[in-house]
Amino acid sequence: MAKVTSLASRRVAARAGDPLAGVEPLSIPDKRRSRLAVHERLRQLILDGTLAPGSVLSQLQLSQALGVSRTPLREALRMLQEEGLVDAEPNHRALVKGFDSSDLESVYSTRILLESFGVALTIPTLTADDIAAAEDALYRTRSAIVHEDFAEWKQAHRDFHRVLVRGAGDQLVQLIEVQAERAERYLRFYQLRDTRAWWSRDTEAEHRDLLEAITQDPTSRDGVAAVGRHLARTALWVIAEAEPERDPFPIRLALQMALSAAAAGDQATWTKGIPADTTPVRDLSTTR
Repeated sequence: MAKVTSLASRRVAARAGDPLAGVEPLSIPDKRRSRLAVHERLRQLILDGTLAPGSVLSQLQLSQALGVSRTPLREALRMLQEEGLVDAEPNHRALVKGFDSSDLESVYSTRILLESFGVALTIPTLTADDIAAAEDALYRTRSAIVHEDFAEWKQAHRDFHRVLVRGAGDQLVQLIEVQAERAERYLRFYQLRDTRAWWSRDTEAEHRDLLEAITQDPTSRDGVAAVGRHLARTALWVIAEAEPERDPFPIRLALQMALSAAAAGDQATWTKGIPADTTPVRDLSTTR
């Protein structure tokens, strides 16, 4: 598969009026995978903001830019429509779905419930290597903030949250990651809307506090509650910027359910399955 040019170069192209100008054509040796390859590329371009909300998706322009025929392109657009990333009506051009507060609420309320559960399953299984991987992601987050590199920040952020649910099982992790990727689109929206406010928010410190809550005491559910609050806080932050008059009831309800579940677990059930050699990590203040 051909390498996509850098996000920075694509931003320049977008400002010049053609968001696809910096995108290299796909190289697909196995034509049976054309539909999946086109879907993956278009999905990436939507999630990273190259194809901004409201952008018209011309099949002619897309087929020329990606170097593919219209058949796999139409199938890919249909898949994106099913995912909620594209709006399309019969006899009308497809559009990148605009900012949708209802969709954001759905994505984040689902994340709060699934990810809190995933963290609860993972805490008893966390190893020193897991903690080191999370610390490395935090270090890369700090580097991305310093360089104001959203692509680097997004990858570090994704890696950090993946560690926290690593012990939840493949199927649950996959469900969580689908919602996390959809959430990135809304984070990108906010970052592009108010760059100064985005980079002034110390997301590295927020995630370090979250990691400390999760690792400080494996017999406590404080970490489960902390991840629910963290996700709710992020969703409320973005909604307040885009639609300050909105009451994000689904977010508040999902958080209440996650906090209630965390508080309801009895100690005997919670500690079952924790390895005898589990050692809580109490000091996470050291950075590289």
